[in-house]
Amino acid sequence: MSTTSMAAQAVAWPDEVTAPSLDQPVRARILAVAPDGVASPFEDRGTAVPWFEVWDHIAKRVKWADTGVEMKVFREESLRKDKDSSGERARFNDLAARSDVFVGSAIQDPATAEWIASVIEKADITTRFSAGCPPELARTSLVGKFRPDPPAPALVRILPDFLRDLIGGPNSGTKKDRVLWDTLNNFYERNSSEDLTFLSLVLVDSYVTTVPRVTGIGKDSNPDTVDCMMENCKQEVIDCAKDADCRACISCLTACPPNDQVCAYRCITSYETKTMEMFSLCVLQKNNCMCNSAEIPTLPDPPAQATFRGKPLTHETAQDLFMGWLGKEAYSWKVVCGQNPAYDFFPSQHQIFYRGRGEGQMWYDPVFKVVTIKGEEVWRRRHYRVKPAVTPGTFRFSVLDNGVVSNEYWRIIDVSDDLSWGVFYYAGAATAAGQSYTGSLLVSRDGDWPEQKEMERVEKAFDSCGIKLWELFPVDNTNDEGAPLGLPDSFAANNDRPTLV
Repeated sequence: MSTTSMAAQAVAWPDEVTAPSLDQPVRARILAVAPDGVASPFEDRGTAVPWFEVWDHIAKRVKWADTGVEMKVFREESLRKDKDSSGERARFNDLAARSDVFVGSAIQDPATAEWIASVIEKADITTRFSAGCPPELARTSLVGKFRPDPPAPALVRILPDFLRDLIGGPNSGTKKDRVLWDTLNNFYERNSSEDLTFLSLVLVDSYVTTVPRVTGIGKDSNPDTVDCMMENCKQEVIDCAKDADCRACISCLTACPPNDQVCAYRCITSYETKTMEMFSLCVLQKNNCMCNSAEIPTLPDPPAQATFRGKPLTHETAQDLFMGWLGKEAYSWKVVCGQNPAYDFFPSQHQIFYRGRGEGQMWYDPVFKVVTIKGEEVWRRRHYRVKPAVTPGTFRFSVLDNGVVSNEYWRIIDVSDDLSWGVFYYAGAATAAGQSYTGSLLVSRDGDWPEQKEMERVEKAFDSCGIKLWELFPVDNTNDEGAPLGLPDSFAANNDRPTLV
């Protein structure tokens, strides 16, 4: 089955559906506390961002991911006994009584931590995650039946996990809960806004109510899955079992924590082979043996660039903006930085946009370097079909990536008149893999940051996408040697017209 025919399956494109209102009935509430006077690992142009500012932004991202989930973040400082002049403790008490999940991050004051612990326990919030907090609060952490680091008799501490499960010792809890706890801490320690958002949503999805954005990821296989694979994909399963890289990829994916797109895509890009592609094509894409589902996110909903060089943007000019420096360079743009930790962080990212043979047809080939699980450096190249969407500056992308179709809705947010830089935003879904995602890129001719005088406009462009500069991952463009650039021979003749450069 071709990329085109599979991508033609029903897709709910954002330009064909109405973005949901943020004013929706609340299905789950998250209560969070973080300090305003403590630096997080995130930086905005060399200045550390306070933890409260980080989590206050995460609360917005949680709402965009699921409008039925509400997150309220309190400053730790406002909850200290000697600073409670505005009634924040009373408001915290009130919200705790109506909340389902608690998240504590980098809280400093032991007395405040102890007071918070007493409130959330009294309020019977049964899902609680704390990281970097005093023991007075950390001891209250609870996910499912698993309570990390409780006091335990010496005998129980040395028993294997499965025996502790059987006797119900202090550190008991299902294996699934313990694995999830490790996953949550992994999300926290990776220091990305995407992972902190996932951390919050996974807590809700696991213990409160279904969150479609994350519930389709990391499902366990079951007898029906195996039956589907053997009935429809027996040869592909056998071929994979015989192929060392395919087996390694499956093992790598199996070892990834649930809901972890970063880990999963690193496995895929490390071990991709034709055998693995055919396995995924049959098991996931053609037969959906994992019963996955995912839709393209519709929030945030940033507007595309409306004008360029003083004139209304047209579909043709928008294509020219994507093509960028192609002709003067062997690529259109180099990526300066990106927002998605799974897809935007790769070294030496080149974007190649070029016209197809038909009217309005366009293709996009990203070229990027992967440092594999084994530590080897390899180049990867993808091949997207690109079609104009309804509004000039918006596009529909589709790609067959290692056997699974991804559909993405791209927007040109802003490009400078001299093409020295551009900001693009995308939202996508790999339905058969159960993955929805968003991301954004800052691009330039040489991969360097725009001049300082341009940064206010760049920041405004990202802000329209709901993205802060501290969320972005800088791309390492120091070694491009051997990058497989250039156009396919059959398309070279269609891309010789003058560009905007």
